[in-house]
Amino acid sequence: MPGFHSTSGNVKSGSSFPEFSKLYLSKVGGTTFNSGADEAFDAVFVSFLAAVSEKSDDPLKIIPSITKVTNPPGPDKSFTDLPEVLRLLLASQPVHFNGAGGGLNFEAGGRVTSSAYDFWQVNDDGSASIQRTIVFKG
Repeated sequence: MPGFHSTSGNVKSGSSFPEFSKLYLSKVGGTTFNSGADEAFDAVFVSFLAAVSEKSDDPLKIIPSITKVTNPPGPDKSFTDLPEVLRLLLASQPVHFNGAGGGLNFEAGGRVTSSAYDFWQVNDDGSASIQRTIVFKG
């Protein structure tokens, strides 16, 4: 359908995406990323870091800590900085965790307020191309 438009999450917008891509492809092989790959990867780290921040495995304590580890203040860190992130959190220091797909910046209700989306269009030859990428920042 030439002219058809679509949107999808941009999985390549994050500051740690090159490292995520290298790790992902070393484990999965030559495949394309779907728009949920980075979010699934990041979810594990966010939950883990929130638990470490609270020094607890109690979900009622972990949930409020998600915003503490994904929002400023604190130095920008990613999964590649895990030893330093753990050291900071265990010392009750702030951390701004950035996911493989970019900044997360969760609001109190749990919605991510920073993300990127690609706007696609189907071309006359049946191929699809990204027309533009929009980055929303919380």
